[in-house]
Amino acid sequence: MEIKELELLWKTALQDILGNSIDDLKLSVLAKQTKDSIRRIDVYKMYLSRAESAVRDNLPFFHTSNPFVLAQRKDLSLNDRVWIVYLATYFGKSAKSGWTLFNRAVFDPNNSLIKFDQINEDVEKYFDYISSFDFFDGCSFSNHRKYIAKNLEGKKGVFKSMSFVIENIDLISSKNQVGIIHEILNKDN
Repeated sequence: MEIKELELLWKTALQDILGNSIDDLKLSVLAKQTKDSIRRIDVYKMYLSRAESAVRDNLPFFHTSNPFVLAQRKDLSLNDRVWIVYLATYFGKSAKSGWTLFNRAVFDPNNSLIKFDQINEDVEKYFDYISSFDFFDGCSFSNHRKYIAKNLEGKKGVFKSMSFVIENIDLISSKNQVGIIHEILNKDN
């Protein structure tokens, strides 16, 4: 669907539903955002197809190191997949260093996946591993964290955030999502 067609659909819908209209610039932005959203659906369908192929062909996890493909592999536990989405969101994709920070947190030096159960068994061992090299060397966060200091430890450090997710993974990955936010917010009460 073309931008002009989307503009017409939005213009008609806004008039029919709200009995109102918006200026042409706002209408154009809305149409472009809609087109981008439709395109993203196709992109994620492609990611799912790659994940399904990787599982079917028994490919190593590093083969599908794009987090949005990796997180859809059915040969990973739900906790692994949630952990992958969390790390992809936390580090993001940097224009400078790509997914390097994500890959450093998810794969060991042999490009083997560090599974969530391994981390959960001995969190300090995982943190020691990440501390054993200059984790941030040559890397940047994505734009959404560009003003945050690159620290592993401390009040706003990576380990603080990781610890929260590790401690609450059962709430976050629960198939029963009712009341999850309430439970997290009231955990210490």
